Amino acid sequence: RLRSELSAALADASARQSTATEELRGALAAEAQRLAEAAERQASEAETRCKGELSASETRLTSELQDMANRLSMRCEVLQGGLDSLAGDLDHAKATLESQQQEHAQRFKADLQALQDELQDELRTSLRRVEEEEKRHFEEVEREAQAQLEALKVTTQVAENVFTRSVVWQARGFKTRLHSNLHEGDQPILSPGFYLSALPEMRMEIQLASRDDTPESALAPSLPLPGSCSVGLWAPPGLRVVFRLTLGEGSAA
Repeated sequence: RLRSELSAALADASARQSTATEELRGALAAEAQRLAEAAERQASEAETRCKGELSASETRLTSELQDMANRLSMRCEVLQGGLDSLAGDLDHAKATLESQQQEHAQRFKADLQALQDELQDELRTSLRRVEEEEKRHFEEVEREAQAQLEALKVTTQVAENVFTRSVVWQARGFKTRLHSNLHEGDQPILSPGFYLSALPEMRMEIQLASRDDTPESALAPSLPLPGSCSVGLWAPPGLRVVFRLTLGEGSAA
């Protein structure tokens, strides 16, 4: 009877744990959906704001170009009046007026060319400024969206490992990596990142002992002795963790 009561209690506890797990997963999925919608909404608002600023800049540039065109037209009218006046006095001083007409025509051409160059320079500067502002706005939106996605990814990974209590690291290709470590320098062998019990990301590290300085008369460099290595756990600063490390596989672990 005691065994049946224990079995019933264990079954009830398992059912409660499954129910709590499903509720937690549902809540986390809803939170992840909310964060994704918020990130998408912020990106849309930023895009709308950028479009509005670009439209305002375009309107301002159009107004400035129209004002410049009006000023150019006024200058052209003034110059045309001067040419008409010279044409009226052509009968009295034809030779002199021809010289003056050529001089005024050259000046007009130079002024017109200068105005065209000025307009082109201002237009290029304005377009460059608009492109830089647009690029900066899109970079800010991209950075913000990337940060939101990274936060969502970390939250999802932590949530998925709430009930994870152990992790297995299979260092595949260990001989090749050890050979590379011995020949290329004292570089540690790092495991992929993993999550346990809703804690931040952690990594395991295998660090071989440093090789002694080899004398010039030595025939070959010294190698670390068998077993001369250290195993470390990388975690965020201030985190205190009690853990057990098991090496090997099966009965040899």
